[in-house]
Amino acid sequence: MDGCAGNQLILRDRLINRQVAFLFSLPLTKSEREAIITSQSAWLTWRGKYCDVVADIYSEASELPLQVSSCLASADQMDSASLWSLYTYLYQGDAQRSLWP
Repeated sequence: MDGCAGNQLILRDRLINRQVAFLFSLPLTKSEREAIITSQSAWLTWRGKYCDVVADIYSEASELPLQVSSCLASADQMDSASLWSLYTYLYQGDAQRSLWP
């Protein structure tokens, strides 16, 4: 894995972990918590399958590790944006961006 792409992936994974932890620090209902758990589990499955396609495309290329780690980091960026959207939806516009990780 390319060092820069690998570092970017680690940083984005950690950010998502902080965002999910932040959501769980809020007064959510049981069904909201279960929905977040279910959606994040489904997202991890999607991310893996999506980046498997990238791996297949670059399977014979020397840049395979870079492309896969870049794919994973890109998918993390999409999930992070989705988590922000969920936060704003839960708080119907009262979300305070300054509190969001």
